[in-house]
Amino acid sequence: GDMELYGTFSHPEGRVNCVRFSPDGSAMASACDDKVIRIWSVKTMSITRHLVGHQGEVTAIDFSPDSSLLASCAWDRSVRLWDPNQCDEHGECESVASNRHPVGRLSTAISFSKHHENLLASSADNRIFLWEIALDRGVPVGGRGPLFYRLVHLRTLTGHSNLVSCLVFGRCERRRPATEGSEQ
Repeated sequence: GDMELYGTFSHPEGRVNCVRFSPDGSAMASACDDKVIRIWSVKTMSITRHLVGHQGEVTAIDFSPDSSLLASCAWDRSVRLWDPNQCDEHGECESVASNRHPVGRLSTAISFSKHHENLLASSADNRIFLWEIALDRGVPVGGRGPLFYRLVHLRTLTGHSNLVSCLVFGRCERRRPATEGSEQ
């Protein structure tokens, strides 16, 4: 059938490097050369949050499958986690986690795992980094207050001869292999 234009998002400044819609369809995020990530309301087509903290151009972003977190990577060699619901009254947000294991020359792509327990990021030096997303033990007693996370570096994958510009976790379930003579 015919497609109809829903609306136009007018970006305030700088080049947009990546755009992602949240899986729940309520928000859109844009990653920009001005080092800021903007969260937009799909309903009103207006900016609702500014995620500030990268020291270089933001190159890639990805929403967690439940839309609760956003991951980003940038030319400053950092990977950051954001909780857009933990912003101040002006819509300014700080990251809730950042990598302590710098990504290579610059970060080029990022992807959450299906249940957002892991994160992949790639760099311009042909490497892929795998992190576990762990809840930080610094959460206030009683569970009140903001949640913070840690990115625990698990592995660096090498072997690509060129830049890795796209990452996607597999969406299939892991199955145990059947062995000869088994009752499976």
